[in-house]
Amino acid sequence: MRVTEVIKSCGLMAGVEFASDEAAWRGTCAHATLHLLNKGTLDRDSVHAQVMPFVLAYEKFMADTGFKPEIFEREVSSIPLNLVGHLDVEGRVNGSRWIIDFKTGLSCRSVNRWVGYQLALYDFLLGPPFPRRRFALKLLSDATYNLIPFDDPKDLTVALSCVNVVNAQKETKSCK
Repeated sequence: MRVTEVIKSCGLMAGVEFASDEAAWRGTCAHATLHLLNKGTLDRDSVHAQVMPFVLAYEKFMADTGFKPEIFEREVSSIPLNLVGHLDVEGRVNGSRWIIDFKTGLSCRSVNRWVGYQLALYDFLLGPPFPRRRFALKLLSDATYNLIPFDDPKDLTVALSCVNVVNAQKETKSCK
């Protein structure tokens, strides 16, 4: 199961509407481009005009905070939990470990509590050292950003409860 599927199955993403096909394309392109930027292999001349504001916003974020990416675009998983997620980036700011999920298509009001559960599961799936600071980084089309912290210590408990409920529902259905 994917992390976001688990959270959605538990009803914790009610009212969240995902983007149009065009916005999904733009988000996919933005993630791929930011991956190249993090690797140091981005050819700026190849960046689509609709994606460049997200690059500029991320660069501004890094300059403003001193964020140094270390792990990016990595699948994280647990076989016993039947769970997989896709971490956007982990890095450091002044020695503190941060994990960040890029948001390019959701409205600001939609970057809400469910993202805290998502990030808590990514942190758990990454393994020690714990804890990392958790953030959504809303990259905006005007080349600005909004860094949204998620620091509720109950997020992991809630998220793992969802994983257990969804796994139990699947086990119950397979017994019929």
